[in-house]
Amino acid sequence: KCETFAQALGSSNNVAFARWADEKLEPTQLQAMANRFLFGKRIPFPWAVGVSEARIPTGSRLGFARTAAGFENTTLSPLHAALITATVANDGTMMAPYLVASADKDGEQLFKAAPAKLAEVLTPAVAEQLRGMLEETVTYGTGRKFFEKKGAARLPVRSGGKSGSLSGKDDGLTRNYSWFVAFAPIDNPQVVVAALVVNGEEWTVKGAVPARDVLDAYFDRDDTPDPAERCLLYTSP
Repeated sequence: KCETFAQALGSSNNVAFARWADEKLEPTQLQAMANRFLFGKRIPFPWAVGVSEARIPTGSRLGFARTAAGFENTTLSPLHAALITATVANDGTMMAPYLVASADKDGEQLFKAAPAKLAEVLTPAVAEQLRGMLEETVTYGTGRKFFEKKGAARLPVRSGGKSGSLSGKDDGLTRNYSWFVAFAPIDNPQVVVAALVVNGEEWTVKGAVPARDVLDAYFDRDDTPDPAERCLLYTSP
């Protein structure tokens, strides 16, 4: 199957990314990029969040390729997935997450969150290019059937996203992990969602469904969000 780089990303063509990583990257480069996205570092948050790990193999081409494609040696929390997606949506700047934007009582503002920058990860040009590539997921790739109905977009705005899936057994129980991260609109992102659904042997729903439903509910509101009070949304079990 012949696909462009963007189409391979949208269709989760893991073999293509494993081969490209083996051909064009060194383990130190991939490790450095993971570090820039705060893998291996604690994310400031009111509650404890597991530290996402990325241990890039250096002694095995196959091990490096598999890790580059997302199969091994990495962990990720839903909150961190939302932050990574928000970084792409925010022109490459990763901001600290918070739960409450502001609180008021009887017309008096009691609290207002102060935006805090965590890291400059990507250049604005690279972030913009990646946003366009992630739109392929919902127009061409793994998210298309969830974001389109009878050939028409199900959301009132253009969106982008990325799916992910892993399976494993723990204590004799089969768990199928279905991820989906998304942001919208493409041209001026306002909201980011990271959805993780854990199914047993019998599947109920994929992560793309709650991610799409959150975006749908967000853009169906009557009020227009204040850009200064944008927040991150994420769902987890």
